[in-house]
Amino acid sequence: MEIQKIKDLARKLNLQNIYYGEIELKKTGLSNLDYLYYILNEEYEKRKEKAKDRLYKKSKLPKLEFDIDKQTGITSWQILELMKLNWLNEDSNLFIIGKSGSGKTALAAKIGKEATQNRKKVYYLDIDILLEIAKYRSNDNKLRAIFKYLLECDLIIIDEVMYLQPSEEELILLYKILIILNETSSIIVITTRPLSEWLEIAKDKQLMQNLIDRLSKNTQILNLNPIQQEVIDYTVVRKKI
Repeated sequence: MEIQKIKDLARKLNLQNIYYGEIELKKTGLSNLDYLYYILNEEYEKRKEKAKDRLYKKSKLPKLEFDIDKQTGITSWQILELMKLNWLNEDSNLFIIGKSGSGKTALAAKIGKEATQNRKKVYYLDIDILLEIAKYRSNDNKLRAIFKYLLECDLIIIDEVMYLQPSEEELILLYKILIILNETSSIIVITTRPLSEWLEIAKDKQLMQNLIDRLSKNTQILNLNPIQQEVIDYTVVRKKI
């Protein structure tokens, strides 16, 4: 039988990797069943790898390298534990606190990339974009589409949280949208401010305290500040259903 006929049939069956020649069709000493298994397994594996690539591209993760050797606030063991993603499977959150240049965004990007390689939906954005989504998504198709995808995500990474003092209106918007997202996703919060400073900059301290309580109920907190070497690691407790 001509190979082109097999490729044409593969196209009709949506076996695109076979059709486009990414899987080589050749004569082998395998039995019919073993060869069929080989072909279908190759198609499956290539689709899986392409799905990972699509998830990573869609995540908008920054391409940064995290250098553990430059860290004094976190150990290699802690990184390995985070990369296992057990906390993500348990719907936990993660706070990464550190000064500018401490590597907090690079660490979050490293974790996010690992999650996409485990076929998790991930999305990275900074707090300003999240505020735009909270304010304008009802009238903006692009922002509405991003919000819809956020609701589908397994992990959302939010950068520059509380970098600037939010107005009362912004805090209310952030509270509402973060509570919604926290119901469906794990969240990595990247911030330069310890949680105690969040309260200091808030005009509505009660609302800010409620937000902190909700986000940190089921979380780990990592402090990458070189001077402040203590790492607070809360015991992960499953969210009450």
